[in-house]
Amino acid sequence: MKTITKLVMAVVPGFFFSVAAAQDVTVCTSTSYSIPSASPAGAGAVYVWLENGQEIPGATGDAYTNPTGKSAAGTYVYTRMAKIPDCDWQASNSFIVCVLGVDKAPDITPPARNCSGEDVVFTVPPVPGAKYDWDNTGGTAKDNTYTFASATPGLKSVRVRVAGAVGGLNCSSGYSEASITLIATPGITTQPSGAEICPGEKVELSVAATGATSYRWLKNGEPATEGSGADKAAYTTAALQKDATFRVVIDNAGACSVTSNEVKVAIKTSGCCDAPGATVTFTAFNPCTTVPVNSHWALTDDRENNNKQTYKVRIMADGRYWMVQDLKFGKNCNKTDFTGSSDDQTNKVAKGYYGDCRRAAKSGAGYFYDWAAVLNKAGAYYGANKEWGCSGSNNTCQGICPKGWHVPTSKDFSNANTKFKEIDKCTNQKCWNASSKWEGVLAGVANPSTQKIDLQDNEGHYWSSSVYDERNAQYLRFTTSIVTPMDYSGKNYGRLLRCIRNY
Repeated sequence: MKTITKLVMAVVPGFFFSVAAAQDVTVCTSTSYSIPSASPAGAGAVYVWLENGQEIPGATGDAYTNPTGKSAAGTYVYTRMAKIPDCDWQASNSFIVCVLGVDKAPDITPPARNCSGEDVVFTVPPVPGAKYDWDNTGGTAKDNTYTFASATPGLKSVRVRVAGAVGGLNCSSGYSEASITLIATPGITTQPSGAEICPGEKVELSVAATGATSYRWLKNGEPATEGSGADKAAYTTAALQKDATFRVVIDNAGACSVTSNEVKVAIKTSGCCDAPGATVTFTAFNPCTTVPVNSHWALTDDRENNNKQTYKVRIMADGRYWMVQDLKFGKNCNKTDFTGSSDDQTNKVAKGYYGDCRRAAKSGAGYFYDWAAVLNKAGAYYGANKEWGCSGSNNTCQGICPKGWHVPTSKDFSNANTKFKEIDKCTNQKCWNASSKWEGVLAGVANPSTQKIDLQDNEGHYWSSSVYDERNAQYLRFTTSIVTPMDYSGKNYGRLLRCIRNY
């Protein structure tokens, strides 16, 4: 052991004196140590040793040895009291023993979380006057901590011991080891985007992430309880009247989470009345309710990257918004054959939309669809579709129309025809085929038996979503002389389609 000589002022009850040449001893816990006699007290002397001012039982020799050492780290002051006959007790020099608690391997506290991407910190209890020997790579050691910064997934292990740091003392504990397996925290690949909408509109917010098992959308910092899909990657808000902020917390199976950027959905204070003639997408179309009849807009259907179409939309005499050009949805429809067999899904209109179709021969006309294609219900010809059309509010069905629009019902056609006659005093097809109204062409009808177009330049046929019976559905028919608001024919024939905006 190494001794350090220095001047110490010892205070013992009843004595005030200076002592010189006191010896400090530094040891590890549970290490024996001896304190020699500073000087003999004389013949017949009696000795008592004090530890931190308390008498040590049995310590009555000129020197003092602690054979077992101390079990607790700390600083211990020893004083020898000596008495010879006919004299008072006298105190010797005081000796300071510094005990370092390094004989026991330290307990390692592992990180509280095992998520990658975070700082992972292992710690051991601090030991006064000691140094820490971290035997590791990949992280950073600092005193009694070892940190893996922004840790990657996988096993992280540490190994450490504690050693005496005073005067080069050569004592140390054994090594302790600990490890933790980090799981991958979800990673956001596409952040949500904010939006500006008109009052009363909804908006879809979405996020793309890797390693995600659940989603928690927050509105203004609180769990989103309105709208749909608040536990999905894509969340549709409820109709909003005020500005709101949104973010999403993404979790994985190990409770590791990541939070997206906060985005704002702002309510427009102007510009919510799209000017007639403006080109917008179907889903963003938000027309004024006070615009004149016959005002029109150009709406783009962008559902198919290779078959985007733009249609003229007009507010008609019935006060409703109608497409006044035929639908051309489904790049697979650009063919001349037509079987009228929706059960054959190789003839599907587009991905996720089933039924048969073909292009019209008449310039300016749209695609011919069988009834099952219009409703997007394969096999819907002869009663296999028990609904026979559509159900729900106003008996409307989106079918292959863009979102927010639907296939006209027989009632939609009848209402429009009645209003045309009331307002314009027109007769027959002039209400439907004039340039200021329907703007249709007499494209005929696709015959599934002959795969030819019948009645071209003589009649125009437009499907409704309304059923007549299990083999027939209703449609609008107009000729050069008459308009039949609702006729009926086989569901396997090919007819044109116009969509009408939802109520």
